[in-house]
Amino acid sequence: MRRRFIAKNKKNISIMLKIFLIFIIIMFVLIKVMSFKLFDSNTNFVSYIMESSNHLIATDLSYNDKLIDLSVLLTNLDLKKPDTLFKTNFIYENKLLSDQEFLDNILPFVNNLIKNFNEIIEPVSNVNDNLPKVYIYNTHQTEGYVMENGEIHNLTPNVYEAANVLKEMLSEKNINTIVENGNISEYLNNNNLNYDDSYIASRYFLEKALAEYPSVDIFIDLHRDALNHDLATVEYEGKKYAKILFVVGLEHNNYQDNLNFANELNNLFLNNYPFLTRGVLTKSGPLVNGIYNQDLSNKVILLEVGGNESTFDEVSNTLELVSDILYKRLGESDV
Repeated sequence: MRRRFIAKNKKNISIMLKIFLIFIIIMFVLIKVMSFKLFDSNTNFVSYIMESSNHLIATDLSYNDKLIDLSVLLTNLDLKKPDTLFKTNFIYENKLLSDQEFLDNILPFVNNLIKNFNEIIEPVSNVNDNLPKVYIYNTHQTEGYVMENGEIHNLTPNVYEAANVLKEMLSEKNINTIVENGNISEYLNNNNLNYDDSYIASRYFLEKALAEYPSVDIFIDLHRDALNHDLATVEYEGKKYAKILFVVGLEHNNYQDNLNFANELNNLFLNNYPFLTRGVLTKSGPLVNGIYNQDLSNKVILLEVGGNESTFDEVSNTLELVSDILYKRLGESDV
């Protein structure tokens, strides 16, 4: 009798081990597909919580750990401790818990999972979370600068390249910036216009930008002046900079808003880098544009950086300070 009793125990153990292995396989598959549809609504709710929060939390929690936690939740069986197989009922009771019982059971489980998450990360940025704040364009895209030793490398730096340098500097300050890459010369050619009509071409691109990027706070038409090197350059603490000038057209009804904005920015330069600015120049009358597309928005500025004899290194030094002033103007809370 004793031998049969031992054999029966062995047989029971063998059966239980097989059931245990089958259970592990089933649970592993369920975890893999992150589906709990075979269980009651309480368990489905747990699945929903975990799936919904998955995009917010990065974790190295292994499937084994999840398997163990889920097993304890559903069956009181801890897979790290096989002896619990003999101390608990294996079959999950198919009954719904009351609301309070469910909360009492699920909250410790969720809290335990959260403790195992090693890294909390921000959600993937939506485009609306990093809206453009600055739009830079060049009515005269081919206005060039001097590159020291540039002739050797056949380089001709221009205001379009300067716009992209400024964009990179602003990006380093977390200011999302757009540089217009539409070809002004091509637009002029396609519409039988000449160089004097460049503001018609840039107006086309500016209108598109105003419609496409309503979040932009500052629109910059980046130019360079026609000045000799001495007038366009300033040296400060052993470093050479290309001077800047704000230009405001007076031949439209809303010029005062643009003038106020240009003065506001110029005052920031006077307060921080007074050596850099040549001030604010207003223009109207014969032989000048007098509008400069500033009638489209009170936040459009025409900024002259250096002159035709300025080196690109001098321009880059200046753009670093321009990016700092724009950062101050926009404010840390806005970028």
